[in-house]
Amino acid sequence: MGLAASQGRYLCLTARMSDLIYEGQQISYQRLMLASETEEASEKYNDAMANTVMEAQIYDKDGNPQAVRLTYDVITNTDMTKGVGMRIVDADGHIVVPKNADEDLKNSLKKKDTEETFIYDEGCDDPDYIQEMIISGQWFLENKPDAKSDWTRLKSWQGSSQVTQRNKTEDDAAAEAEYEEAMQKLQKKDKVLELRLEQIQTEENSIETEIDSVKQVISKNIENSFKTFG
Repeated sequence: MGLAASQGRYLCLTARMSDLIYEGQQISYQRLMLASETEEASEKYNDAMANTVMEAQIYDKDGNPQAVRLTYDVITNTDMTKGVGMRIVDADGHIVVPKNADEDLKNSLKKKDTEETFIYDEGCDDPDYIQEMIISGQWFLENKPDAKSDWTRLKSWQGSSQVTQRNKTEDDAAAEAEYEEAMQKLQKKDKVLELRLEQIQTEENSIETEIDSVKQVISKNIENSFKTFG
């Protein structure tokens, strides 16, 4: 192989090596993103396995206790077959009511002969939001034993025997199925990238060997040329 041909071959090999290095870097980045997606899927699954639901204890028409999801209507309804007759206040003592609260509802939540300040929150329609606000300590429950008593704030929602919290298992099967499907897809993608990365590394090793060989040829050609014209 002549000097010019060797130089041309050397340039082609180095260009190909650069392409492979770039592709390898891109694949490594893609695998890093897949690892991040895997971590997110695991966190989502763990959250689903550990999530809880707040419930209230009410009674059926025969006086038998039953647990129902804690909603705004359940909290404020004074009918023991429908609710627990409490109210929600924020940290400043404002009574929390839905944006569409009517006067009857607001009047039922006031103290006796006292003007109250209300705070309107559209989140009252969302049981998950209510649960988050109560557990985080941004909202508080208040009750009153009877019509003659004033409202009393509970130090903690756990201070009420009418409100409980349990692990939510109803969505566990769906969460597990979603997690397994996601992991299978991610592992399949990662395996494809891993195999391609191995191919790239093999080709890089081969090209590196050939580059060394071409360098030797070029070096000999240069040495022979100097001998000829020396």
